[in-house]
Amino acid sequence: MDRKKWLAVSFTVSIISMSAILILTVDENTFVYLRRIQPIYLLIAIGLNIFSWFVWGLRIKILAESLGSKLHILKSTKIVVANLLVAAITPSMAGGEPIRIYLLRKNGMKFGDASAVVLGERVLDGLFFGMAAPIALFLFKDIVRDQIYVSMLFALAGVLLCCLLGMMIYALFRHDNLKRWLSALFRWILPKFTRKNVDNIVTRINTEIDNFNRSLWRLLREGKVALTLAIICTIAFWLLGFAIPSLILMGLGADPVWLYSIMAQIILALIMMIPITPGSSGLAELGLVSLYATFVHIPLLGILVVIWRTVTYYSNIIAGSIISLKMLQDEKLI
Repeated sequence: MDRKKWLAVSFTVSIISMSAILILTVDENTFVYLRRIQPIYLLIAIGLNIFSWFVWGLRIKILAESLGSKLHILKSTKIVVANLLVAAITPSMAGGEPIRIYLLRKNGMKFGDASAVVLGERVLDGLFFGMAAPIALFLFKDIVRDQIYVSMLFALAGVLLCCLLGMMIYALFRHDNLKRWLSALFRWILPKFTRKNVDNIVTRINTEIDNFNRSLWRLLREGKVALTLAIICTIAFWLLGFAIPSLILMGLGADPVWLYSIMAQIILALIMMIPITPGSSGLAELGLVSLYATFVHIPLLGILVVIWRTVTYYSNIIAGSIISLKMLQDEKLI
């Protein structure tokens, strides 16, 4: 499925989900909240989302420079924003990683180094959620126990996260086995190519896996300061995003419920990793409603979902489209 079809499916599912939620939650009390709306908090929420792009870009810059590559903060932020479009319309945001690797290579990094940076980001994200998820689960143990479908989604997201971390660790310590498996896989899926061509492809892949392994070990052994700074950026990045729903609630004149909102966002982020729909459309909207219904008034839920997805999803698509188009024009690819 090409990018336009992914985008169409994502928009369609998201709009249908939000429309259904609005129909089920909007009543006369909703309009009372809308009359009390305070735009300043909504503008701050938008500002936090934009600022999170720079924090993400700073993390990439720190990891890249720890491997010996110079990267300006504006350039790394452009890479982040450019990857938002594809990330927002692919399941589990999986399309963003190849885009970031490609753009880092365009800025002079080796493929192995670029892969180490992007994988390093995923490892840091995994460590963050590995520590935060048990706390969130404890606070939400009642809703997870009482609502079977939420419990199943959370459990599946946890299993996927553990599998991803396990694969990363295996690749770090057993990269020779990984090379053998990938070599066998490519020789199996490329039977129509000549043996020489397949050998060249396999050799190139093995070389890049070696580069990646060396880069990742170098990052772990020599980049302790960089890793510490990257961990700080990781925590800041996620907390900035998790604060947005509370600011939206404040803008609607409601209690921001900071602690429970942040814990709900941690659970929701794990649920959104499940690769069911492009951009987690439908899953994100329904997941937010299921979690926030325990501490937010029902008449507010539909408006909260619409504003939240506009600030954190549709704005990312718009910004990603603009920056991607500009980068393609600069490179004379279109």
